[in-house]
Amino acid sequence: MNEHDAWLFGKILASMKLEAHHALRVPLISLCQIDEHELEWCWFAGIKQTHIEVMQTLTSPTLAELQNNEAEKRALWLQIKKYEK
Repeated sequence: MNEHDAWLFGKILASMKLEAHHALRVPLISLCQIDEHELEWCWFAGIKQTHIEVMQTLTSPTLAELQNNEAEKRALWLQIKKYEK
């Protein structure tokens, strides 16, 4: 992850009221091995969403693709806001 991607990732996590140490990057092939009760959010960035039993699921292009795409950033933000309590 380059510096710009890391910055954007941090901003997105902050909008979810999370910090980087709360996040875990999991290869899609390993996702099925995680107990669903351990996950609060699942963000599919740059890949097709897979069925997973979590309450809060997000989809977006990759961080690099989000960098200069305000429409996609807004779409992701709207997904995040949908889950605010």
